[in-house]
Amino acid sequence: MSDPFSPLDDLTRLGLPPGAPLDALKPAWRRAVSALHPDRNGPEADRKLAEVNAAFQRLQAFERRHGRLPGHRDAPPRPSPSSRRGSPRWMVGSLAIAAAALILWPQSHPGDGPNRPGDEGAMDAWVPPPAVASSPAGIGLPTDHLRVGLDPAAVERLAGPPLFRSAERWEYGPSEVRFTDGKVSGWYSSALRPLPVGDTPSFPAPNHH
Repeated sequence: MSDPFSPLDDLTRLGLPPGAPLDALKPAWRRAVSALHPDRNGPEADRKLAEVNAAFQRLQAFERRHGRLPGHRDAPPRPSPSSRRGSPRWMVGSLAIAAAALILWPQSHPGDGPNRPGDEGAMDAWVPPPAVASSPAGIGLPTDHLRVGLDPAAVERLAGPPLFRSAERWEYGPSEVRFTDGKVSGWYSSALRPLPVGDTPSFPAPNHH
């Protein structure tokens, strides 16, 4: 899964230039957090503070992977002029195919089905699939939020790739998911980077260094 954030954009959020030294990261983050005091930024302060903290966490993860902060070589590639010129034609073709499919697709009506007299060959009316019963552990069943017992693949589908991962802990900025024997055993969901969790209690806030 690709990362939607550019490392250079995260440097800009903290007021750092591309290729800044490693020891400049934490001071820049502290200055940005101090500048976002609610008394000086009003109702927008919480959102901006969350963006700064998330950028700091992503840059820390980048540093752990590469041993440096992002530079000009880490800028995302720009699309070529030919691909930009070709995109409108591609979009028009896709829209035309979708419209044709809607027109030609057989339509069903209420009451249609194999038991209607004289309609033995008619298409059945669409019936919603039955709901899947939930399981306390959430093992092997579809789910839309984290549950104890999920495996790492299910967690990544729900929450995306973590900034840092180990066998016992995945970090999502200030939030984290914990594993025991390869299964979810608990989590901490921060308001700055909330996880898709239900109403079950989480662990206390982690002490990240």
